[in-house]
Amino acid sequence: MTFGQSDPLMHIEKTCGPLRRSRDPYRRYQGPSNMEASSMISEARVEKAVEFLRDTSEVYGRQRGFVAYCENNLRRVKSMQMLEHAGKSIGAQEAAAYASIEYHEALEALQNAVADCETTKAKREAAELTIEVWRSQNAARRQGVTL
Repeated sequence: MTFGQSDPLMHIEKTCGPLRRSRDPYRRYQGPSNMEASSMISEARVEKAVEFLRDTSEVYGRQRGFVAYCENNLRRVKSMQMLEHAGKSIGAQEAAAYASIEYHEALEALQNAVADCETTKAKREAAELTIEVWRSQNAARRQGVTL
């Protein structure tokens, strides 16, 4: 980096905390080192994945709904804050709205809702992937292919 330029991730680290950085930025993820290529997914693990999907379906739906609510609430808070500064120009009204504590709180609520929803979504996708790999392994085993 040249003089006067800052690390683009520095702002994120200041607001969210330190990030884990790889020593080699071009290194690709190799997966867990303790797994062998021939490891099979057990039926118990698949059952847990299916139970997880079943048990989190309503939670995930509610989280998605809450994200939509928070997005709409953010616009509502902005509008309410702009109304409080009705005598000013539109630019000044927007600036005041974005700078308000209420807008900041609504933005934080949206951030938390999205984080919770995306975490649940990622866990559900991992469970679905576990089931798909198990299906593929069993189909290959039935055909006599050794993994």
